[in-house]
Amino acid sequence: MKLTLLLAGAALAAMLVAQPPTCTLTLIPDQVRGVAYHVIFKVAPSCPADAVFRVRKSSTINQKKNGAPYQPIKPLVGAWDIGKTTSTVPGAELWTSLTWQWQVYDEAQLNPATQLPGTWRRIRTERTP
Repeated sequence: MKLTLLLAGAALAAMLVAQPPTCTLTLIPDQVRGVAYHVIFKVAPSCPADAVFRVRKSSTINQKKNGAPYQPIKPLVGAWDIGKTTSTVPGAELWTSLTWQWQVYDEAQLNPATQLPGTWRRIRTERTP
């Protein structure tokens, strides 16, 4: 019995140590001018080369009729792609009003409104503007 518990404990410890590194996207505000800030997106070095993040801006103060936060309609699909070596975010969009936040689409997180996988969450900021 003790041997079984020791083997199970060792197997569990090996699984915890062998977990793949997390792949994250971080936002770094590098300049602030008045009521706007410029962002740089940093993809974690542990991410695979083909990892792509879907990002968008979302208003923190303006809302639609149904109470959902307002998102810009540029581009028409409402979001852009960011990877280790590429980005579809237009340069002018990197300037962001202090009343807007950047969000990333998380396929694994449960959407509380639809009870389906996939929701938008705020991008972790390395430092505040």
